[in-house]
Amino acid sequence: MAACSNFTEELTITTSEGLSLGATLNYKSSDEVIVICHGMLDTRRSNAVNSLSQLLPYSTLRFDFRGNGDSDGRTKYGNYYEEVEDLRAVIEYARNVRKFNVNCIIGHSKGGSVVLLYGSKYNDVSLIVNVSARYFLGRTPVRRFGPDNLSLLETQGWFVWKRFGNDMEREYIISKEDLQERADTDMAKAKLVPRSKIRYLTVHGDLDKVVPVEEAYEYHKLLGPEPYHELVIQKGATHFFNSEKEQKELSNTILQWIRQAPAHL
Repeated sequence: MAACSNFTEELTITTSEGLSLGATLNYKSSDEVIVICHGMLDTRRSNAVNSLSQLLPYSTLRFDFRGNGDSDGRTKYGNYYEEVEDLRAVIEYARNVRKFNVNCIIGHSKGGSVVLLYGSKYNDVSLIVNVSARYFLGRTPVRRFGPDNLSLLETQGWFVWKRFGNDMEREYIISKEDLQERADTDMAKAKLVPRSKIRYLTVHGDLDKVVPVEEAYEYHKLLGPEPYHELVIQKGATHFFNSEKEQKELSNTILQWIRQAPAHL
């Protein structure tokens, strides 16, 4: 794709299953594109994802996973590998249809786990950035589900945890099968890729109340030491990186790491 002026383009990308995924391309006169993934029950317009697309000096492609935002399908509590395939469809679109180079992927929260699993399965990107991802997927956070939820889980095998979406029209259903699928998702598989192939960055806020910061250290034990994996604990940052200060520091950390990496963009 020839270089041209910066522009933003709204897209629809079709997966191998025929699902339509809403996406946004922020083109910045560069054929190197970073693909950015959002977290659970979020969208490509979340503060963390949107700010990275604006602040990083590279072209970016962000999208909604199935069942979220403008995308078809149903999201599930444990569907990490379904989301890996959504990410695969987006990367193939960028490479094969738009003729972009995709060497770096970034994921926030659940999306952070997804980009790591993507790397372990496809091994076709050089740089993977995990922002605030959970490591122990089999551990249900305390107080996440109430007594009524757990009672319904036992009596009928599922419950509606919450409603979400632009008009709160979507029901987020959690079943016993969803919980088991999530528990069976082993993040240690992220280590399967030879160290010569990929460099990893983990950024985690020290004020994160959603995913304990200790889980970032688990990723460092798994993927480290440097230079294979760099761990940055961002002081004063929460899970969602809602403030302008948090967002600027996050983007600067990622930018510096990309520029210093052997396969820099």
